[in-house]
Amino acid sequence: MNPFTQSITLSGSHATLEPLSEDHHEGLVEATRDGELWKLWYTSVPSPETMQDEIKRRLGLQQAGSMLPWTVRSRATGKIVGMTTYMNIDAVYRRVEIGSTWYARTAQRTPLNTECKLMLLTHAFESLTCIAVEFRTAFFNHASRQAIERLGAKQDGISAQSPALWRRQPSRYRRVFDHRVRMAIGETASQFQAGRLRMIRRCDERDFELIWSIINDGAHAYEGVIPAECWREPYMSSDELHAEMEDGVTFWGTRRMRR
Repeated sequence: MNPFTQSITLSGSHATLEPLSEDHHEGLVEATRDGELWKLWYTSVPSPETMQDEIKRRLGLQQAGSMLPWTVRSRATGKIVGMTTYMNIDAVYRRVEIGSTWYARTAQRTPLNTECKLMLLTHAFESLTCIAVEFRTAFFNHASRQAIERLGAKQDGISAQSPALWRRQPSRYRRVFDHRVRMAIGETASQFQAGRLRMIRRCDERDFELIWSIINDGAHAYEGVIPAECWREPYMSSDELHAEMEDGVTFWGTRRMRR
């Protein structure tokens, strides 16, 4: 069997990545209802009605050799909280893309996402001996691009979708752009292992100004797209961010994050 598409369970302190199964349907439906994720204008998440088809689509791509799909389960609650994949797998040139990822609202902005990315990178570089791991994000999503770059990724190129590909969103159309980056943490397992030691840390009050700047810079990328009644300047005030951090919201970054 192709090791790139062979089902495997990856476990960490906060999350377990389980091979996607049709038995996960009800748990995934419950997770997507947490925040009504399919209604978000800036991403694509299956709705409760389309979840079964999405599971079958991903499993079909696994059989075809181009995807390895997982269900994300929180170790703290035991509940299913999302999905992620290796996609656009190129076993010949040993490259994968981490994508088609979404998380329930209550699992967002927690260490779970960071740990999942680290487990996926570790498996790709150390077990599959990949020479490159790619992420893809919207060109105008500067905060996402900066976050990916802080993982050690370098820009590999920018590609626009076909002019005919416009996604229908509630009350508007949105052109989809992709920004492709290439992981450059290391091209060998030992180089990745060395980079991983300095990759991720929990942020604190000393990082406040940078966190606040990233949040509002990211919001500016969508000025004119975010509904006018929801827009304000700054998009998140410093008092709001302080309040969220005092309520226990945590941010994670790299050791190079501080200026």
